[in-house]
Amino acid sequence: MSTTEPLSFTLSTGLQGLDDIRDEWNRLSMQVAHPRYYQTPTWYDAYLHALSLDEHSVHFVTARRGRRLVAVFPLRRVDRQLYGVPLKVLQFPSHPHMPLADCLLATAESGQGMLDALARHLNRATTIDWDLMYFSGTPEDSGMSRIFRNSGSSRARSKQCRKSYSIACRSDYEHSTSHISKHFRRNIARLERKAARQGRLEYRTCFQSACMERFLEEFLQVEQDGWKAGANTAILCHPCLVAFYRRLAMDTWPVEGCLINLLMLDGEAVAGQFGLVSDGVLNLLKVGYRQELAGIGPGNLLLAGMLKRCDQMPALHAISFVTAPAWAEKWRSESTDVYSHYLFNNTVAGNAGLYFYRAKPHLKRLVSAAAKIGPRRRRTTKTDRFDKRAAGKDST
Repeated sequence: MSTTEPLSFTLSTGLQGLDDIRDEWNRLSMQVAHPRYYQTPTWYDAYLHALSLDEHSVHFVTARRGRRLVAVFPLRRVDRQLYGVPLKVLQFPSHPHMPLADCLLATAESGQGMLDALARHLNRATTIDWDLMYFSGTPEDSGMSRIFRNSGSSRARSKQCRKSYSIACRSDYEHSTSHISKHFRRNIARLERKAARQGRLEYRTCFQSACMERFLEEFLQVEQDGWKAGANTAILCHPCLVAFYRRLAMDTWPVEGCLINLLMLDGEAVAGQFGLVSDGVLNLLKVGYRQELAGIGPGNLLLAGMLKRCDQMPALHAISFVTAPAWAEKWRSESTDVYSHYLFNNTVAGNAGLYFYRAKPHLKRLVSAAAKIGPRRRRTTKTDRFDKRAAGKDST
């Protein structure tokens, strides 16, 4: 594929705009070397139907070389403040249940010059006003990270903001968990024996099949039976989240699809995992377990059971925890940096935001240095010494 042809851009908006480009977007998703679930139209279709408050604030900018689609940029226009500066921001469509995000970029594209070309198009050929493009939750191996690394723009900035954990499962259970401490592995075996004394344990999996509706209902109930229900964060507490996960489970994906794991105790679900499989990785979007059975560690038992069955699923080579939860610290074998990227537009507010972004590290160093020095001591003068002697005489 030639990357010397000039780039051209088009903009589509909302559900209709997504439908207009869905087929060629799906084709590009299947052509890239390492497709991710959050790069697909199915992911954003679920967002627009279930989570978006205004579909017309969501745009899809396509980049082409000639007639070939080479990139898709999902963008949402929001108002935000950065260092106290109010900015008109273009960012990935976001939600607390969508911690990772990316554009879709053809494998052959280096991304060089694409960021500036996108900014010029948005400034000249659209009516979208913006001061900042802000892309959060992008892993270091993402298309957007590649674009920023090769942009060369003086107005672009990137910073590492968090981690994403995963565990490789390319072989049997012993090999997959060889990096885990012996104490923790013995503890998992002890919990398995403890659970087996309470009843019959069974591991069940549904992957892209007719059982999905039933498995989804059982997973949602298990997730609600945990501590999340009391905190009002369970999926079943929010109809929009139920709609979101139902679409993820039931829709057709261009790259693999939804997988739900359940741990059964005497035929009743006691733990569950809701995941999306892409590029041989099971991405665990949500996990849950029955709180009253926390003593047998049902969540850990279910993960151990999945790792033991990975050798029966040769296409699966890793399990991603998506974020970096504390409970996954003992399991993870790999950690990926997740970045936030900034491109400041040449506007009054954009220039102010860039100025404060550049100044922040220097201000932090000054504040830190001042804190170490402490309050400045005033020099003692002859008058001070006189006043001190006089005070001593008065007290006698």
